[in-house]
Amino acid sequence: MNFIEPEALPFLQKFHADQPGVSPRTFAHGRLATGQNSYALLAEAWSPTEENLRILDLACGDGFLMELIRRRHRVPIDLVGVDLSPAELARARARLGLEADLRLGAAQHLALPGGSVDHAVCHMALMLMDPVEPVIAAVASVLKPGGTFTAIVNHLRVESPALITFARLVQKFTERDGLFETPEITEMLLDLGGSAENVHAVLMGFYPPWRLSAACREDLSREMLAEFSAQADEDGRVDLALPLVRVQVSKRLIPLQKSTVS
Repeated sequence: MNFIEPEALPFLQKFHADQPGVSPRTFAHGRLATGQNSYALLAEAWSPTEENLRILDLACGDGFLMELIRRRHRVPIDLVGVDLSPAELARARARLGLEADLRLGAAQHLALPGGSVDHAVCHMALMLMDPVEPVIAAVASVLKPGGTFTAIVNHLRVESPALITFARLVQKFTERDGLFETPEITEMLLDLGGSAENVHAVLMGFYPPWRLSAACREDLSREMLAEFSAQADEDGRVDLALPLVRVQVSKRLIPLQKSTVS
């Protein structure tokens, strides 16, 4: 969780206070066509033998992704995690101890020196950051020349004005300011299917059900489980495939001459 529309912030902070660690519980068991989960795809975005790296995890939650990154690396690295949820950061501290610099804050106000980060990552949170312009600007500011920003987000076909804005502005920054190379965009499907109970648990980890009253949420849960049970195949499996997009941009070693594109 990170930079969010002000009216949504109290809901999201309570959601993550009540259910810290919900994001990896929801997504980490899913598998891409490669056999990886979506967190591993981010953790493997650079060589595990690169030395003296500083890695920034935006909306780091309970530190699940940072732990994957730490385990994968064969040399010491500097991990920085930023999140707006004190409850999630408490779990991250319990998980990582002194092996990460964990900060309570928002993605558009990164209290890091300019040009101090080698790689930045963000898992399933950019679509919540609206407006996204300050986030992109903040990431561009703290990245070193040649550094990368890699994010996993839900597919553009899913209605998300913030996500559409993010994609448009990445291209705009590339053309106007010359800060980034042309973004690499990869579409994929995350298989979250399983038993009716497991699929039910996955979808109850999404935000919309928790905007309902407790009574409505209980009815939704019961009816959803009943319909999933009816949809299961002969092996008891319910299909659930979540369309995702991996977006990666690299900060140019030498910024291009600014144009007049606006």
